[in-house]
Amino acid sequence: MLAPEPTPAGGRAAAATVLAERPDTTALFATHDVLAIGALEAARPAGPSPQTSR
Repeated sequence: MLAPEPTPAGGRAAAATVLAERPDTTALFATHDVLAIGALEAARPAGPSPQTSR
């Protein structure tokens, strides 16, 4: 578990760390919306876009 600064930059850095150390990661959990925004920015180039079912 990481405790980043509660900013988009903190979420981006924490997610980048997790994704670099564990490239098989399929989910991330953020405790704040601002962390989630940064995590999404970091995760976007790391893998394919999520597919939606219809």
